Amino acid sequence: MSLALARSWLAGAHAPLPAGMRAVHPSWIEAALAELPPRARDVLASGPRDDVDVWLARWACAELPPLPPLVDHARPRSLADVVAMTRLAEWLTAVGRMQLAYATSLATPGAPRRDELGPAREVIARCRGTSDLRVIGVRAIAPYVRDAGVLTARQLAVRLPRELGVEAELATHGMAAAPSWVPLRTALDG
Repeated sequence: MSLALARSWLAGAHAPLPAGMRAVHPSWIEAALAELPPRARDVLASGPRDDVDVWLARWACAELPPLPPLVDHARPRSLADVVAMTRLAEWLTAVGRMQLAYATSLATPGAPRRDELGPAREVIARCRGTSDLRVIGVRAIAPYVRDAGVLTARQLAVRLPRELGVEAELATHGMAAAPSWVPLRTALDG
């Protein structure tokens, strides 16, 4: 291990806030602050000034994972790119729209199969029970997230509104057959 890498890890361990706090959806921060004293809100807004403030900031952020720096990817090549996307919600909406359009087309007799979007039954299951295209998009990438691990699932969840229940959706739909990454990658193209 290089000395520079060791120093960066040490700096991260001593930082009062996890890396990438700007990318965390405000609903997660509000939930973290709900049970804490009002001083914790001030500490997160203006930064810690003493050891007690550092302790409050760490307590407030204990459940939040570190996030990578945000990048303006239009065509994510991997799940790591997805987690770092500035346009994450927009991309998930586009993925959900593709899934819903395919599920709807399957109701037409003789509709062409689009195997790259996943098996027909899986696509229909992803669209069932919600009208939120972001949720459908999360369900579509759930098998990829399952393979990536718990940290990636948590990172993805805190990037989106807490009310969406992203972690539950990932757990429920993680065993499904995944669509090909190629149409997902180009979802924002049109």
